Amino acid sequence: MAGRWRELHGSGHWEGLLDPLDADLRRCLITYGEMITATYEAFIGESRSPNAGMCRYRRGDLFRRVDVSHPGWYAATRYVYATASAEVRGKVLLRPLCREGRARECNWMGYVAVATDEGAAALGRRDIVVAWRGTQRALEWVADLKLALASAAGILGPEGADGSDPSVHRGYLSLYTSADEGSKLNKQSARMQVLLLLFTLLQCSAFSVYSVAVLCFFGLLCCSALLLLLTLLQSNFDVISNHRACFARLDYRWILVSPSFLFFSEYSASYCAIEQVLTEIARLMDKYKDEDTSITVVGHSLGATLATLNAVDIVANAYNKSPGFDVDSRRAAPVTAVVFGSPRTGDRDFRDIFHRLPDLRMLRVRNKPDRIPHYPPVGYADVGVELLIDTRRSPFLKPHGNESQSHDLEVHLHGVAGWRGGSGEFGLVMERDVALVNKFDDCLADEYPVPVGWKVHHNKSMVKGPDGRWVLEDHEPDCDDEEEDDNNINL
Repeated sequence: MAGRWRELHGSGHWEGLLDPLDADLRRCLITYGEMITATYEAFIGESRSPNAGMCRYRRGDLFRRVDVSHPGWYAATRYVYATASAEVRGKVLLRPLCREGRARECNWMGYVAVATDEGAAALGRRDIVVAWRGTQRALEWVADLKLALASAAGILGPEGADGSDPSVHRGYLSLYTSADEGSKLNKQSARMQVLLLLFTLLQCSAFSVYSVAVLCFFGLLCCSALLLLLTLLQSNFDVISNHRACFARLDYRWILVSPSFLFFSEYSASYCAIEQVLTEIARLMDKYKDEDTSITVVGHSLGATLATLNAVDIVANAYNKSPGFDVDSRRAAPVTAVVFGSPRTGDRDFRDIFHRLPDLRMLRVRNKPDRIPHYPPVGYADVGVELLIDTRRSPFLKPHGNESQSHDLEVHLHGVAGWRGGSGEFGLVMERDVALVNKFDDCLADEYPVPVGWKVHHNKSMVKGPDGRWVLEDHEPDCDDEEEDDNNINL
């Protein structure tokens, strides 16, 4: 895979790789799918727990504690939290029943990870992954959300000012951009958490990040003063316009390596999911600017819609580019979204902008009997390249599965492992344990001795203490302690 990573990442729009499914691409899809399943396994879904809505494991242990094939290939560097407007929050977020719950108004929605040295050697580049948690629930969750569209101009940067009116689902956009000023977990938006760390990883500076921020702040003041002076002294409108045009083309995003950039951000009053993502992307892009780097954004179901917004946001606002004053001359890291069971996210204008952005690709895995990718049915458009599978051909699954089965992520991965193209019979080309499809649901045929929903934690995380009393211990506290620094983990 290392020598073909650009092709597998979508440089050629996966032409000739989908039917029949390329063996290396099949392995890539399984790897990224497992990184999404990690968000389901690590999420605390017990509403009676004061930690409901949080992540069960600390970042340094995440991939050792969940079921991924290559736990040493990536290291989680940041956890991402999200909230939403009141009408959306109650439909997609879990709220702990007890009043002392930490995640009453927001939930853990995923993580940012970066390839370790071992992973970079196997993958052929330093891959930065943003994994968004979705939902295993069937159609009712997406049907509960209103279909209203909202302007996507705020995340599309210059692309959103081309005269069109690109719009996306209001509920998904709310989850991606909302913040809770009263929360200690979601003061930064999920968007900013990821984007800023990624930007930092690819744009390492010789100066300390705080020195750069201070120098750039005063540089901005000087440039602003110069523009004002030119405006006052220059009577020729064309010359003034040229100066303004040059000033507008300068790219100051490289100063975002410092958390002090929030002083300049339009989101500085509250840190929603977007700021959390930005923070982590900036740090990672700064750190690995001298290496071949890729950005992969992954998600399933609801998480797939967030991955779509996140991927287009990164490219439209040039957070995937190397440092420099002129945004047009900076080296760009390719950005690819890999999504499973994704509902439609935006309208035709949004789709058109997505498809014309350079360095942006999306591979959308759709299971033919799954209804959710067809929703919303009116006013929305599909984006990216589709890989269509049909798990009804699998002899290992229940022959008449319900909507939940066809939407289940493990069923999607089972389908990827055994799909031989539209004209081929289903067969496990890639070894993958069929027991995994019953991890959270009842999908495996009854003749297999595998319990339904077998993935449970020992005694549901109840632990007997030395005094004989049972207490709930379902959360490793250092995965989001308030006193942790903004960079979380230094690799």
